[in-house]
Amino acid sequence: MVNTSRGCAHNCIFCVASLYYGKKVRYRSVLSVIDEIENHVVAKFGIRHIWMYADDFTCSPAFVKELCRTIIARKIKITWWTNTRVDKLDEEMFCLMRDAGCFMLSIGGESGNAQILKTIRKGTKPEHIRNTVDLLRKVGINSLVYFLIGLPGETQETIRETIEFAKRINPDYVEFYPATPYPGTRFYEIAASDNLIVNNSWNSYMCGGNEFVIQIPGMDKNELDIILRRAYREFYMRLSYARIFIKKTLRPAEFGRLVRFGLGYIGRFVSK
Repeated sequence: MVNTSRGCAHNCIFCVASLYYGKKVRYRSVLSVIDEIENHVVAKFGIRHIWMYADDFTCSPAFVKELCRTIIARKIKITWWTNTRVDKLDEEMFCLMRDAGCFMLSIGGESGNAQILKTIRKGTKPEHIRNTVDLLRKVGINSLVYFLIGLPGETQETIRETIEFAKRINPDYVEFYPATPYPGTRFYEIAASDNLIVNNSWNSYMCGGNEFVIQIPGMDKNELDIILRRAYREFYMRLSYARIFIKKTLRPAEFGRLVRFGLGYIGRFVSK
């Protein structure tokens, strides 16, 4: 992992990034990032597969472009992945990222329902998610879209809308997570005031965990657990996704990545 910046300027009510690292985004210099990669990560440790960590990596397209141009100019042979928001539709930036070794971008889609995105102050719309997936496919970067189930305003209908939306935009990978109300967030205040929290054990409040600690009106925790597993099965066990899978198996590098990422997710959608 190589850290490129800290801080998040956005206002999502479920996220703790700005609580941990502040709302002002602070960047390392491009040369300090390059020095770490070139002289330490690669030369000292022999690592060429890197996670570029940032709360919002593409917050500054100018920074990203300078970093990528420097990686290309220095002929640093690495593969890496990071994150992007769906309101950064900059084709030149994505092409430079691809040419610099970026093979995948994780995307916080959160929901396929426009009202929920508005309620959680995401500042995006479902069409932004679809447009980003389409653009990444066009330039040749894999997309991994995250969706949260159980955000404020969630119902059985909006969950179904999100699952169908994920299938329709058909990214390379998708993850469905329980929405977790972390203390200090507005989401926690809403869940607590509405008596929706059913588990107060902090061992269950893991980032990227698989366990619901809340219920939503009309649905208890057990029903949500079942829906989460079903969402994975519905997305990955489709003919239209099989076409993506087959294309990846025909390219050795892509197949290796598919196996590495896939093994970590299998339990989520085949568990009984």
